[in-house]
Parts: sequence; C-alpha cells; structure tokens
Amino acid sequence: MKEIELHWHPYKYFNYEKLLGHREIESVLAPSMIEEVMGRLRVKGDFRNELIERLVYFSYADVDKKRIPTIQYQLERSQANINGKKRQTTRYSVHGLHEYKGKFNPQIVNAIFNLCNVKQNNKILDPFCGSGTSLSEAVHSGLDATGVDINPLAVYISNAKILALNIPAKKLKDAFKEIFDIWTGHNIITFLENDERSQYLAKWLPDDIHRKLEKIKRIIEDYKPEYQQIFLALISDMIRDYSYQEPADLRIRKRKSPLPSTPFGLAVKKKVKLFLENLEAAQKILDTKRSNGKAILMDNRKSLDQVEEVISRGPFDFAVTSPPYAMALPYIDTQRLSLVWLNLCKPMNINPLEASLVGSREFRNGKKSINLIEMNSNHWKLPKQVHEFCLKLQSSLSNKDGFRRQAVPTLLYRYLADMRDSFISVKRVLKKGGQYGLIIGYNSTTLGGIKYKIDTPNLLKLLAEDTGWKTKELLALETYKRYDIHRANSINKEVLLILKNNA
Repeated sequence: MKEIELHWHPYKYFNYEKLLGHREIESVLAPSMIEEVMGRLRVKGDFRNELIERLVYFSYADVDKKRIPTIQYQLERSQANINGKKRQTTRYSVHGLHEYKGKFNPQIVNAIFNLCNVKQNNKILDPFCGSGTSLSEAVHSGLDATGVDINPLAVYISNAKILALNIPAKKLKDAFKEIFDIWTGHNIITFLENDERSQYLAKWLPDDIHRKLEKIKRIIEDYKPEYQQIFLALISDMIRDYSYQEPADLRIRKRKSPLPSTPFGLAVKKKVKLFLENLEAAQKILDTKRSNGKAILMDNRKSLDQVEEVISRGPFDFAVTSPPYAMALPYIDTQRLSLVWLNLCKPMNINPLEASLVGSREFRNGKKSINLIEMNSNHWKLPKQVHEFCLKLQSSLSNKDGFRRQAVPTLLYRYLADMRDSFISVKRVLKKGGQYGLIIGYNSTTLGGIKYKIDTPNLLKLLAEDTGWKTKELLALETYKRYDIHRANSINKEVLLILKNNA
C-alpha cells in the first residue's frame, strides 16, 4: 500500500477539469482512498509510479519523500513562449505547428484516454481528426493512432505533426538553416507560372509575398523533400496573415487591417524556430519510438470497414473525436489559400469541397429543394424526436428570416443524417466493447424572432443509440469563448459523450 500527495497545476481550473482530475485518479490509480488536504489530494493505493506520470490534471506527486512530475506537467512547462505559470498551455510539442480553426484542447484528449482506461497496446481512431490533436497526443503516449478527415489540409497537417515527432529536432534545425540560407541568399528571380493556381494566389497575395512563397516552396521540395511536409505546413499557417484576405474573419473578405509590419522572411524564421524549440523540448521528455500514427484522407460517412488502409490499421479499441458543429466553421474558406498553395485543392474545387463537409453551411448544387423534401419526409429515417425538432424549426420560419436562417432547419437535418452515417461507419471498425469519446458543442439559432437552443449533444446521443451504440456517460464541460469577431455565436459549453459498442 502506497500513500502519495498529488499537486494540481499552478493555474486556474474550470470546475470540470477538477472533476476530470478526480475521475482520472479513480480510473488510472484505482485508489482505496482519496481526500483533500490543504489544496492537495492525498491518495492511498497499490499502484506504480509510471501510472502517476500519466495523470493530466496534476503537476507532480510526493511519494516517499520524492517528487515525481507528471509527463503532462513536463510537456506544458517545456513550451517555449509561455508567460508565467498562471495559464494552461496548449501549444507544447507539435500543437503549435498550425493554428487550424476548431482545434480542441490537447489536455482533454489525454484525460479521455485515462477516463476510459486506454491501454498501451490499444489502437486509437479519430474519425474527424482535423489537424491531429488527438493523433499527436496518442503518439506522445506511444499508442497506434489512425485519423480520418475529408479536408486534405487537415490530413496534411496531421501527418506533418506525426512526422515531426519521429524526426530528431536537431536534424530539422540543420535542414531549415540550409533552406533559409538558400532562400535569403539566392539571387535568381522567381518566375510565377501562368496557371490557374498561380493566378488565383496572385489575386490574394502581394506580389513580393507570392514570389517568396513560391521560392521557398521550390527550395524545400528540391533540397529537403523528406521534410517538406513539416516545413510547408508551418509556412502555410502564415499565408492568411500576409494576404489580402482579412485574417480575423473566418469568411472570404477583403482585408481592412494593415499587413503585418514584420518582414515575411523574419516571421517565417521566428515561427519555425519556436516550433522546433518546442519539438526539441518535448522529444527530451517523450519516447515516441513505438508510435505508429497516420491520417488518411477519406469521408468517414462511407464504410470505413471497406477501406483497406483503415482495415489494415484496425480493428480499433477506442475512438475519440471532436466532431464538427451543426453549421460548422467554414474550414475550407478559412484556409483556402493554404489549400491552393500546397496543391491540395484546385481553386475551382474549393466550393464543392466546402459543401461536402459534415456540418457545412453551404448547399450543394441544386440541393436546397431536395434537402427540404428529404427533411419533410424524414428520408433518412432519423429518430422521431430528432426529426420533430427539425420540423419545429422549419415551422418557426418567417418572411423576416434571411437566406441563412431559412436554411437552418434543412442544414441541421442534413448534418444529423451525416452524423448518423458516421456513427454506423465508426461502429463497424471498433471492437466489441470498444468506447467512443466525443466532445460535442451546443448551438443556438433565432428563427421567427424566437431563440432556440440546439441541444446537439442530446441529438447525437439519440442518433448513436438509434444505430446500436450504448450511452455510457454524458459529462458537461465549460469552455473558453473563441474567435472574438464571432463571440456572439461562440460556444461556452460542451459535453463529453462516451459511447460503448455492444454489438
């Protein structure tokens, strides 16, 4: 029997984070006793020190007059640009590679792993992997992780992070120094192609920025092709800031704010330097040699069990994700310049790709009337309570509601039908008894002058149960408000839904 004292991190917690801290102790340590003493937790039980190191919401433990820091504490303190110790850090390791919109907190991924007692030999699936937060955290723990996303930029960034974790930072530092020296010292003029891609970028980029981007891209591809995904992903994160597109707005709008005063070359150097410092610090803490992570470009609404690349990496023990919200962020519009610059999407395919995303606010060509017919007849056979809520929203519309609001009921119905297909697809590749943790946000809308709360967590719970999942738990989470320019529509409450595959 062992007695230890656990110390919280030295910053302010949300209530749910303290709750998760207690819950992960129960799951990981299985103690015989937990009591609070002077702001610390005294825990008794028969457990190993390596289990203590796995805890997320604690900084260290006092054990037999020795202080054992958690891996999470070491990672958070390793972040190079933290200001003091009073704020939780979320850009440690590779998490700062790209400021992809809609990322969820990396701490909660590990907390979910702990709550669901994920084992070292378990295989992890993220069916909406986005920019790879959950995949990176899985790699940190040496877990085999597979991500799926329909957005090619998301898959590109995710694989760049996984690649970076498995390459010594010193090699990347040396490689970038060579690239930067060639880029800044080369006197050959960069000629721009006269193709669709270059013409599109020219409309949105100052000529000198456009030429510098094309020049460094070619240098990276020619001199360090084995590292190009990492460096190009890093640089792509800066394109929007140096473009004519308003960087503070998620939509395509011409810039009103001034261009950055920092020269582009210096900004690139600073960003890469900071990222590699964080990577190097994390690699000193982690053992990632056993990791096997990969993101796959595909639509998870299709049958995942029919895709050889997914089958070969499964079956999966556990799934975790933060799915898109109903009427989700415009992920493609927001990052369209990066998509085009990286040759991941042709300009003519941007709108169709945006419309194809789960939760998209955009109608596919000719789909508006079809969507209404499908909703009214419940073509996709959604549960009665789910369907009736969509019809209720439709009946509340008035002629004062604009185009966007007129579309809300049918877009919501389409989103729920898509999520139903996703639940079916994920269930087929998860082992019997496997669990699925989802972080789900609420939505709200005003139709006919009436404000409606869209209880997306409960709607998705009903869909999951209708497709054979069993609900294990619903846990409310408070979140930070995001994206100041859209603060009226920001989400400050989410839910952790944990499902179990009983089939």
